[in-house]
Amino acid sequence: MAAPLQAQVRYFSTNDGEWHTPSLWSGGVVPTTNDAYIGRTAPITLTISSADAISGSGRIGMYSYETATVEVLEGRKWTVNGGLYAGGDGKGTLNIRGGSSVAAPSTYVGFYAASIGVTLVTGTNSLLSNSAELRVGGQGRGTLNIEDGGKTTSATGNVGLNAGSMGIVNVSGAGSAWENSGDMLIGSSGSGTININGGTVTSNNTYLGFSPGSTGVVSVSGASSLLDVKSSLWMGVIGSGTLAISGGGTVTAVTSSISGSATGSGSVTVTDAGSSLITGDLTVARNGAGSLTVDNGGKVTAGAVRVATDGNSSGVILLNGTSAGRGVLEMISIAEGNSSIGGRIDFDGGVLRARAASANLLGTFETGVVAFHDGGAVM
Repeated sequence: MAAPLQAQVRYFSTNDGEWHTPSLWSGGVVPTTNDAYIGRTAPITLTISSADAISGSGRIGMYSYETATVEVLEGRKWTVNGGLYAGGDGKGTLNIRGGSSVAAPSTYVGFYAASIGVTLVTGTNSLLSNSAELRVGGQGRGTLNIEDGGKTTSATGNVGLNAGSMGIVNVSGAGSAWENSGDMLIGSSGSGTININGGTVTSNNTYLGFSPGSTGVVSVSGASSLLDVKSSLWMGVIGSGTLAISGGGTVTAVTSSISGSATGSGSVTVTDAGSSLITGDLTVARNGAGSLTVDNGGKVTAGAVRVATDGNSSGVILLNGTSAGRGVLEMISIAEGNSSIGGRIDFDGGVLRARAASANLLGTFETGVVAFHDGGAVM
């Protein structure tokens, strides 16, 4: 990557310090409309604390030899009028604390293949807002931590964009949230993970394991933890997708599909009292391999449920539990699809409950594909 022209950018290149110190910038001019390049060979930290800051693009650790951190403190705001990079080709960290905020069109955490990017949004009223995209793990390694009432907003979300990338988003603590108004890809072509523990993630269409070779994982754990999908939720579109709901966590969606294409592989597990998946129609194995496991007090509430719908799909529903806590699947209807391999329901102490009158609840399933194990079944 060629070095930036100084006439076009203002970059921080001497000592640790505060943004509004002219001597820390090339030409002795604090950026306003200029792109801000922040980083050098030795690790540096730049704080925004005495006043609000503004720049063109913001590039933290943009070059492979750079390690840099930007701290936004004391309720200050950094307005970025271009792309914001935490870890462009080097190591870049952005910390937003104490009710401070950063606003940019798009934020990229871990942009190029060799990059390591970390962004932290922590504390009530702390905010990272993106009018367009939030990308965590573009080609490199990216981590976004939203904690203790912090909030992040975006129009589209991508976690683990390119093959070989790794993106991780952790949303923890009461009031912590990632609000994404458009579609979200978790494992677009790379590896993407979202962990929700006490916080909330909202999105429109949401895809786990979108492309061949990709891996998407979402864990929703603990009371008050919520993944709220305003449209369709897909686990394993063409790649591998895994959704785990435990400890009282909740996932809601308009429709849900476990495995999309013939190469897609998806799994959903709902376990522990208070844990729930609430969805409209639910497909377990549309074309690929899909499984749904409900046990130990977990609950799935759905509209029409279809198992192994097309092609060579293979779908299984496991309903497990004991008297201390039974896995429950309640739905309006349930049917086996047209797959040449077929679907299966295994009972081992779980509950299958119809939400509407049915004279022949399991009538579409072939003989031998509904199995009853030692724990029995409740219907």
